[in-house]
Amino acid sequence: GEVVGAGGRGGGDPASVSTVHDDILLAKMVAGQEIELEAHCVKGLGKDHAKFSPVGTAWYRMVPKIDFLAPIVGEDADVFVRQCDAPIENHKCYGVSGSGAKRSVVVRNERGCDLCVERVRELSGEPGWGDKIALRKKKDHFIFTVESTGQLPPDVLVKEAIKVLASKCQSVLSTL
Repeated sequence: GEVVGAGGRGGGDPASVSTVHDDILLAKMVAGQEIELEAHCVKGLGKDHAKFSPVGTAWYRMVPKIDFLAPIVGEDADVFVRQCDAPIENHKCYGVSGSGAKRSVVVRNERGCDLCVERVRELSGEPGWGDKIALRKKKDHFIFTVESTGQLPPDVLVKEAIKVLASKCQSVLSTL
């Protein structure tokens, strides 16, 4: 039999209405069968019902910050850099500067990466490291993550949400 996907037959007309994904199976048909379909679309707002919300999941977190409470020098500098570089070749968040007993850790990428943050979190809990490094969070810097369900890309969702927020703020200001 013939397999008809959500994209339909002879599609490709950009003016026609279609689904987000063309490979969704609607029905398996044998030769000579047809589907007669009448569809109705309703545009709605997420505040009316969740089915109208194009956002899958949205969340935020504060940007982690690694603070050096004391200079990390000598053998400790080698241990620290080895902890962050271990599984990844050419990893460049931290490095060692100087030589001999004067070797010290230098920051190459202040924001770091998730791997380094986790390694520092583990290392700061070990004896002897708690007074040298601390993992904190920047209270004024956030990372927002927005996942889309497909109707609109995340960047468009955020821009539209900001427009809605701005109009609500304007409405509040006008009533004052």
